[in-house]
Amino acid sequence: MLATSILEEHEQAVGASKSFKLKSSKLLQHMKRLRKSKNESSAKLLEDEHLQADVKISYIDVGSETDHPVLNIQDFLRMLGQCGQLDVLTGGLDLFKACQEFWHRYSEEDKSHPVFTVHADHLNRCVPMCVYADEGQSHKKTSFMVLATQPVIGKGTLASLKRPGAESEMGANMAGSSLITRFVFSCMSSTLYSKKPEVFDKLANELATQLDAGFKDGISVLYGGDETTLYPVVLYTKGDWPILKRLGALNRTHPQAIANLSESKGVCHLCMAGTEKYPDWHQCHQASWMCPESISDPRPPWSQQTLFTQLLARSPSLWGKTWLYRPDLFHTVHKGVCAELTGSGFATLDSSN
Repeated sequence: MLATSILEEHEQAVGASKSFKLKSSKLLQHMKRLRKSKNESSAKLLEDEHLQADVKISYIDVGSETDHPVLNIQDFLRMLGQCGQLDVLTGGLDLFKACQEFWHRYSEEDKSHPVFTVHADHLNRCVPMCVYADEGQSHKKTSFMVLATQPVIGKGTLASLKRPGAESEMGANMAGSSLITRFVFSCMSSTLYSKKPEVFDKLANELATQLDAGFKDGISVLYGGDETTLYPVVLYTKGDWPILKRLGALNRTHPQAIANLSESKGVCHLCMAGTEKYPDWHQCHQASWMCPESISDPRPPWSQQTLFTQLLARSPSLWGKTWLYRPDLFHTVHKGVCAELTGSGFATLDSSN
C-alpha cells in the first residue's frame, strides 16, 4: 500500500511516462499490481530484489495442525549484527554508550532490578526492551495477533525532535518508521486461537522463554567488526487491556469489573481499588501496593503466574511483577478515554441540533 501511494503521487507530480524512468519503477509497478490483486503478502518479489532481511524463519509446536513460524530473538539480533544495524536498538546512537547511560539513569528509578546484580560489570551490553502485542485485522477483515519486541531507547517523540541537538540525545522509542522500531516475533490468525486460547499462550510462552535465555546466557553478535555478547532486558509488556489480561492471566482488569459490578474483584491489576477493602474506584492511590495503607495485605491479580511473570527478570516485590504489565498510552488515551469523550461530544452536539 505504501509503495502504491508513493508511485501514484509521483505519477501525479511528473506524469506516468517520467515515472517509468525511476530506478525502482519496475519494483514499484510490480508492488502496485500486487496491491490491486490483493496479493501483498507475496514475499517472492522482495526475495528477487534482495530486499528481504536474511533472518532465519523457525517453526515451533503451538498445538495447531502445523508448526507455527517465528523469528527467534537470537537469530534476529545476529542478523542485525551481520548487517551492521545493531544501533537501531538505541535509536541510531552508539549501542554501548547509550545502554550504559540508560542503566545509569534507570538505577534512580529501580535499583533493585536484577540487571544491576547479574550484569553489573557489562551494563553497556544490556539492551532495554519491551514486549508489544496487539490484535489487528487483515485486508480480508480477519483478526490476527501481532507479537513483537521493541527497544526502549529510540529517536524520541515528534515534540522532542524539534529541540536543537535532539538527534544526538537519547530519547523514547516513539518517532521514526515502525520497520526499524518494532521487531516482529510472530503473527497468528485468530482462527488458530479464538477457540483454543492455549495455542496463543504457547506462542507467548516461547517468546518469554527466549527472552529469559537471552537475559541469562546472552546472545553472541557482531558489533563494529568484533564478536560481543548482548543481553536483552525486558522492562515491561504493553498493549490494550485484553492482551495484558491474556499475557499475565490477570483476573482483575477494568473490562472485567464493568462486566461484573456486583462481584467487587477490583478494576486494576496495579492496585486494589474496587475491591471490598477499597470499594471506591477512585481510591487508586490509597489502594496502590506502593502505599503503606494497602501493602500489608496485597492480593495478586492472578491465580497462577504465566511464564512472563515467572521468567522475566523483575524486582522481587509484587509491585515489580505487576508493573511488568503496562497499559499502552495509545490504547488508554487516543483509542480509549479520548475516543469515548470525542464520541460523546459528537452525540451531544447532534442531539442539541
